[in-house]
Amino acid sequence: MTRERKDDPPWHGHWLALVPYRFQDAEPTCGRSILVDLADKDERRTFYEALLELKWLSPKVRLAVMKELGRSQRAQTVKNAEAVTVMLEVMIAKREAQIRKNGKRPQGSVSAHEEAVADVADAQGVDAETLKKRLVRHRRRSRK
Repeated sequence: MTRERKDDPPWHGHWLALVPYRFQDAEPTCGRSILVDLADKDERRTFYEALLELKWLSPKVRLAVMKELGRSQRAQTVKNAEAVTVMLEVMIAKREAQIRKNGKRPQGSVSAHEEAVADVADAQGVDAETLKKRLVRHRRRSRK
């Protein structure tokens, strides 16, 4: 198929379809194909949500898609940081339980919790004091 005019985009005259694929147990399953021109509001929203899951999506495109969905990039960043902090708390609790289960007594005046924080901070490549401050801020925010 040739372009009718030189200034027409390369895809002019072609149909574009949204074809949703889902991977379950490493087997791709194909959903209902949708011609872009016929997609309703919910189908477009689903497509935009799927785009945001692509790690390689350029920041400008990601921002435009988030804007179309009515989301804030800052709010998403805060939400992601919050999830990381919750996972760090879980890791600390597991490490603290492991220290107590082994009957290992921390040296000096260091509590099992402080030792667990230090271990997790070391594993994550951050300073223990920085991690403690992050946890304190998280607890303050979650109380509000």
